[in-house]
Amino acid sequence: MRSHHFKPDKRGAVTVFLSIALAGLLSAVIVFSINAREEAEESYRRAILDLSSRSVLSEYDRRLFNDYGIVAFRGSNKYIEKQLMFYIKHTDIYSNNAFSLDLTLLDADTEGFEITNIDTFEDQIIKAAMYDKVSVFERQNQTEDTDDSLVTSIMIPENTGVIDTGKLPSSMNKEKGFEIDIPEIKSGGLKGLIAETGDKFLVNQYIFEHFNHLRSDNTAESFLSYEIEYIISGCSTDIENLDRVHKYFVALRTPVNIARIYADPAKVSAALAEAELLTPGPAVVATQALIIAAWAAEDAENEWDMVRRGMSVDALYYHDYLMIFLTLEDRDIKLLRMMDLIQVNLNNYYYDTFRISEFYTGFSVLAEFDDDEIMITHNY
Repeated sequence: MRSHHFKPDKRGAVTVFLSIALAGLLSAVIVFSINAREEAEESYRRAILDLSSRSVLSEYDRRLFNDYGIVAFRGSNKYIEKQLMFYIKHTDIYSNNAFSLDLTLLDADTEGFEITNIDTFEDQIIKAAMYDKVSVFERQNQTEDTDDSLVTSIMIPENTGVIDTGKLPSSMNKEKGFEIDIPEIKSGGLKGLIAETGDKFLVNQYIFEHFNHLRSDNTAESFLSYEIEYIISGCSTDIENLDRVHKYFVALRTPVNIARIYADPAKVSAALAEAELLTPGPAVVATQALIIAAWAAEDAENEWDMVRRGMSVDALYYHDYLMIFLTLEDRDIKLLRMMDLIQVNLNNYYYDTFRISEFYTGFSVLAEFDDDEIMITHNY
């Protein structure tokens, strides 16, 4: 009997292989499609949240920006959530796509974005200073005048306004009574005490651009006439702030004048002769030192009268001395007192419930969906 050998059907094997491969390919396509849809849905949700958040940020206070270059919005966590829902719903309605938000939770948080946060506030101030169009130094040089016939006619304006410091940002700071510590004058002289670069320089430049002082011609509405003097001194009234700056000026100039007197042999001899008349004997040297210090302080008083009237002392004008004091001042106190002035002015000339503590520069949002959650953060 002859045996029969089985001959496999190659076409059938190929068909089976292709069927298996096609099934695998279809499975891969289905998985890819599902993943693509999930990614597209997440992108859609994230885009909606992103656009809605930017819409909330677009509600920044225009008066705060126009007057002080600060970009911040007034609100609260609940207000932000309400506005986000408004923008989300309207955007979703008109988007005409197959995706659904399925939003189950929306939680906004402004923590860390308070404009009253020292670092946040300083960042806003520095940005504003960098974009100020008018150079503070050019402006100040234009307002100072060395012509006696002009400067003697300038009178100190009276201002009966009194700041209620108990309700201002600086009232919460324990260092509110901080007084400027006059350092030893080094080789750079008094000009060496003025910050010429860095963040401190930009903050000081901003101050002169946006706040008034005794010699400025700023016509912007302000509750106090001597705002920079307030930033330096922190007192409730113009006259108190000017008196405090006066005291700082004398304290700054007196050591300089003492050194100048000691460098003049004729004045040293005159002081010694006067001391010998008052306290002859071993105490004469100490008395001489007291006499020279008194002369130096008297010279400082005369110099104060000169600079407050617009003249220079050692090539420095009134605004230069204010710049020195601002450079020496504690950073936090300076920024908090700037907040004080912004609040006082906008409270009096904008709306009477203005509180700078209610303003923020950004927020974070946690959005939860049926199958996912997204966290985003937005700020100016």
